Amino acid sequence: MFKNAYEGIKKIHLAQLLALCASVLMIVGSIITLINAQKSTEEAATAFTIYGAIIMLSLIAMLASFILNLIGLNKAKTDDKNFNTALILTILGIVVSIVGGFFTKNELVKNLINVGTNVISLLACVFVVKGIINLATELGNLEVIAKGAYILKLVISIQGLAIIANIIALIFGGNQTGATIAAIMGLIAGILSIVFYFFYLSILGKAKNMLAKA
Repeated sequence: MFKNAYEGIKKIHLAQLLALCASVLMIVGSIITLINAQKSTEEAATAFTIYGAIIMLSLIAMLASFILNLIGLNKAKTDDKNFNTALILTILGIVVSIVGGFFTKNELVKNLINVGTNVISLLACVFVVKGIINLATELGNLEVIAKGAYILKLVISIQGLAIIANIIALIFGGNQTGATIAAIMGLIAGILSIVFYFFYLSILGKAKNMLAKA
């Protein structure tokens, strides 16, 4: 029962593990930037090179995560419509990001698009959790239903705070002081994202185990 959802959620779970790794790398990069922001030009240049390498690894992890997530959602959508909604939102996020690439010189539009993609990502996660709750309801698994409802509130709260931190990071920038403030807020957003991933992974893990026994 719900074989497609099981296979799909397994892939979504792996995708989120990769996304967690990417977030950890982002935090390491932010710490390096923050530590070296006030140092000499030569030291700052070295730190920037290291930061660039870390960002590259993070982007590779995020790309792999993104592809796996799409495959997982596409597989799971046959068992619950909420996964289909999450898939549509994820694809919408790609379109918005691509459109944003044409506005690199317009800071206001670029920042608004960044916020928009974060909100779309949050909504996609919400529909995944709602899909898990629906499956648990059909299987009569009260533990997963309760945990799903609890995680749903946490996901919205934590990711909401992360989005606010990212907005503040986007507002500040340009001069050295602004770059330091942006790095601090980026670090806060990264920490909140890691907290989010742990909670999100926990409900995905519960769902995977539930469906394996169904």
